[in-house]
Amino acid sequence: KIVGDFTEDALDNTSTLDENIPIYTDAAVIQTLAASATLTGLGTHEGEELTVTKDGVKFGIFTVAGGEIALGSAQTGRFISGFPVVAEGESLDIEAGGNFGTSKGSIKRVDEATLRVYKTVNLEIRGNNSNWQPLKMDNANALNSGKYQVHPHQSPNRESKISFRNTEPYPSTVLSLILQGETSD
Repeated sequence: KIVGDFTEDALDNTSTLDENIPIYTDAAVIQTLAASATLTGLGTHEGEELTVTKDGVKFGIFTVAGGEIALGSAQTGRFISGFPVVAEGESLDIEAGGNFGTSKGSIKRVDEATLRVYKTVNLEIRGNNSNWQPLKMDNANALNSGKYQVHPHQSPNRESKISFRNTEPYPSTVLSLILQGETSD
């Protein structure tokens, strides 16, 4: 299958096990449970908070105590526990032309940002250190591909940037970030 100028295989952003369950945590420990209420073998992570997924879906954040994580009730499935990973990106400062030449040092504002994403779940965006806001995608907790337009909350500033991040144990691939805004001379 062709996506733009690339084959789908060339853009694959999933690191998987033999059962096609993605891994998006650091120092992952993988266990298959059959009616068990604890994840064991986590002594090296004692006292640490770990993200736990069950069959590829976030199950929660737990603290390791006694080398184990107590799940609360008996569970069956493939569990992956590991340190949460935050993936972040940021646009370069806008250097578009103004009425009197370059916009370097001029006041700028981003009014609209268009993100092209591929197989992405849970992306957040913000402008110039404003609050993070979720990128509204077509299917929550599912892989999304396509263009998404956002209007970041941003005040005019000499450096006008857009940041994006993923804080959940899910894939995110940003193919492009297109900014539209205004430069004051």
